[in-house]
Amino acid sequence: GARVEIRRSFARQKENQRMHQKESQRIEEEARSKGISARHALREVNRHYEDQREIARRVRSLYEDAFTYYLSAIVYELNREYNDAYIDLKRVQKLRPGVPCVEDDLLRMAKLSGLSDALKEWMDRFGRPPALRKDTQEGEIFLFFGCGMAPGKGQIKISVPIPEVGFIGLALPKYEPVPNPIAHAALYDDQGRFYGRTFVLTDLEALSIRSLEDRMPMLTLKQVLRAAIKGVVVKTARDQGGWAGELAANLYNIITEQADLRSWQTLPQNIQVARIPLRAGHHELVFALYGKTGGKVQERPFSLDVRPGEKIFLNARTGAWDLVGFNVFQLGPKAGDG
Repeated sequence: GARVEIRRSFARQKENQRMHQKESQRIEEEARSKGISARHALREVNRHYEDQREIARRVRSLYEDAFTYYLSAIVYELNREYNDAYIDLKRVQKLRPGVPCVEDDLLRMAKLSGLSDALKEWMDRFGRPPALRKDTQEGEIFLFFGCGMAPGKGQIKISVPIPEVGFIGLALPKYEPVPNPIAHAALYDDQGRFYGRTFVLTDLEALSIRSLEDRMPMLTLKQVLRAAIKGVVVKTARDQGGWAGELAANLYNIITEQADLRSWQTLPQNIQVARIPLRAGHHELVFALYGKTGGKVQERPFSLDVRPGEKIFLNARTGAWDLVGFNVFQLGPKAGDG
């Protein structure tokens, strides 16, 4: 079942890319047929998005998601398909380098797949050998943390000159990041012993802004096409009805020209992960949230009985300020090995 859902997500990523390319091509062909260019308009539009360029650059690929690949690798590993898990982990490493649990998993999957050359390469890069799980003595927690809130869309309005039409108002969306005081989460025991912390795997804030940036040439051209048609209507109204007709047409255009502000505002700002081994037995644990300045913001104590070889999934979620979701699912001790 998990495999089916993961394959669907991969298919959707490819479909999104195909649809974007197809729509862009259609709009460009329509503009060419009407002799309309949005080059000057796009230059003016881009000035209003300069302040978000650094956020957009945090994304390496718009149509590949590191978190999806990591979930896929986990499923393959739990089914003892280590070579397939290794392939997906290599994609994760390329998209989001520097995540400790991904590095550890790459080392282990290279070892369990018998890929001696690849294992040596990763050991040289990461500076450590693989740490194999001791399933007769310990279980482990997969910690998935949805941190903060994804940005919402606001609207900006820009006036640009269109040849033979005059100045036309464009209404375009712009993402507005939601402030997030939480930097990461960590796991402790009730004695203060540190077990591990989360690292960002998918930056949904940056992904949203980069997606809009990539779509901006098409959105601008589409707006210019529509504005040009409205401009002709205004010119006709002026020729036939004088200033009153022009005023009425302009008022209509102002009212009807609105940007598409739909967005997935219930998504987290980013998705973070950690993978933490725990000795078998009873544990009194603390899930802690840390702020951007390094201080502890919130704690959530919980108890856990860990069986040898057990895989435990902890899914936590914060909203704009604090913890809003916390669920623990224990898969069982015979789901995987290694």
